[in-house]
Parts: sequence; structure tokens; C-alpha cells
Amino acid sequence: MVMQNSVFRELNEAFKLLALPGNSFCSVDVFKFKPMKKRLFFLLLSLFSFVVWSQPSIDKKLRDNIAENKIRSQTSWEYKYTGDQPESTGTRTSETKYNASGDATEIITYNPKGMVMNVEKYRYDDTGNKLEYSRYSGGNESQIAYQKISVYDNRHNVTEEKGFDGVEKFSNYYAYDAQGKLSEILYYRNSLLKEKRVFSKDGLKTSVSIYNSSGKIISRLLLSFDDKDNLLEETVYGMNQDIIEKKTYDYDDKKNIRRESKYKLNKMTLRTTYNYNDAGDLSEILEEGQDGVRFIKKSFSYNASGNITEIKWRRKASEDFNSITYYYDAKGICTQSETLYPSTNFRALTKYTYEFN
Repeated sequence: MVMQNSVFRELNEAFKLLALPGNSFCSVDVFKFKPMKKRLFFLLLSLFSFVVWSQPSIDKKLRDNIAENKIRSQTSWEYKYTGDQPESTGTRTSETKYNASGDATEIITYNPKGMVMNVEKYRYDDTGNKLEYSRYSGGNESQIAYQKISVYDNRHNVTEEKGFDGVEKFSNYYAYDAQGKLSEILYYRNSLLKEKRVFSKDGLKTSVSIYNSSGKIISRLLLSFDDKDNLLEETVYGMNQDIIEKKTYDYDDKKNIRRESKYKLNKMTLRTTYNYNDAGDLSEILEEGQDGVRFIKKSFSYNASGNITEIKWRRKASEDFNSITYYYDAKGICTQSETLYPSTNFRALTKYTYEFN
């Protein structure tokens, strides 16, 4: 189930629901973690491993397939269409290198003229923890555009992150209790404390208090879980302890999230429903707003081997679906994909070539 990096922009559209920037599905590193967001909900998504579908299992399936097929590198080539036929000559858009475990170690992206736009490098420890992510612009590796170096404890919890966010140096420190649950986060910018978050657990509830650099509390988040550690409710409070926002979650018996509802001023503003196929793979994402209109926003199709064969998405019910269709060889290696944007009549064919160990 090896897939490509070249449709990064398209899948950013398809996977904005996670707010975790995603590489394309033909990449082992489908869900690359960027610097932690300021929005508290996004923070908790990563801290509590709360995801709306089986992100880890998909990521593992991709890595395993790359490792089993001993893929050393993958190159993406994009072919534009003239009428109904793709051009005979493609443009190289990216090259990805992998280690023996199937983890991406380097991703190079190219502009239409063949010049290097970005170089991304990854470093891991023996257990697969990501120790370093660095991004360089224009192929100039002497000038870092972004870098994050991580340290882990013996439970594989991240305890420290240091680097450069493109503007300033940052360092984040994470503390855990005896059970391995997150208890405190300290955020520094240019060696100055900017924010502190303190986690207090009481039974099935966790309170997160957020303090500014002066030690004044500026916000609070209350999380409620069930006895299976599923997040059921999330309430965000402002400085005056007024409820700013509330979200509720429902799950099926396999711990897959089925429904996410967002409220403001006690009124439902957005409801997202997730449907799954018999194999437990996400098949549809439906959205309903305050107007009560419910529509399919994203859909996913799979073949008998569990490989994704098509992703369709749109922003509004009135829009046509954009789509990406994937094709595989007998070993489950993605050989090409087709991207279509009906509203702009954009169509492209992407082919993937590989080097093997």
C-alpha cells in the first residue's frame, strides 16, 4: 500500500478535519506532526492520541509495506492533460527516501522548472521515535526553515522539544505523573517562558489550566472521558470562566468515533458524522451545520487488500467532488494516481517510480 507525496496540497484539503498536517496517502509519513498549535483542541488531539479514525494503523500499514517491499526511494512525476490525454513527458515533483523500517528519512520537492523547493529530513531512534525533523528551503541546507529535535523517556513519551519555527527559537518541556499521564507543559520562545499548561486528573475528568508568562490563568479546558479512555466532552472556558466552546463525541463498540458535535452559546454549530465499512476503515465523513443541511463532505474507497483506491472531498453540498484515484501493482505498490478538480477543470496524472534495496 505504498503511496505518493506529490498530492500534498490536495490531501491537505481532504484531511483538514484532523488539523494535523497530512502528507499524501502514498507516503509513509502520512501524518507528520508540526509544531504544536496554539488552539487548545488541537493540542489535546496530539497529547491524548485522540484521533477520529485509525491514523496509527494506516501509518503502520504504509511503513510495513515499504519495509516488506524493500523500497529505498520513490519519485513522483506529474503529467498534465491536454484534452483527454496526459502529456508524454512528466515533471518530477518529489523524491522520498526510506530506511529499512519504512520510515521516510528525506523528502525533496521540486518546482515545475526542476529546481529544489524544499528538503525535509527525518531522524529516528532504534524504537522508531522521531528524534529530528528539519526543513530547508531551496535546497540550501545551511539555512534551516524549520527544525524540531525531540527527546523521549523510557515510556516513549516526548519530554523535550527544541528547535526553530521559522521565526524564533522554541523549546517545549513535558512532565508526566507516575502513571505516564501528562501533567505539565512549559512553552519557551527565545529562552523566555511564554505559556504553562497544568493538567489535573480527577477520576474520569481532566482539567487543563493555561497560564501566561506572568503566571496569570488565561483559559481552562475540562475533558471528560469514559471508562475506556474515550474523550466524551471537551469544554473550553475563557478568562472569566465563561464557556467559550463545547464539543461532544460518540463512539462505536470498536472505539471508532461516530459523531462529533460542536456547540457555542448552547447551540449546535457543527456536527460531523463518521461512517466505516465492514473492515473498520473510514468510508464517509458527513457534515451538518446550523442550517440543518447534512451532506457527504469526504468519502474513501478501498480495494480487497485494504488499499485506498479513491478519495473524494468538497467544501459545500453545492460543490462537485474533487477526487484522487490510486492504482496499484500486484504487490500493493502504488504505481500512479489521477487527480481531478471539476470546478477548475484541472486534471493531472501522477506516476511513481521506485528504487529497491
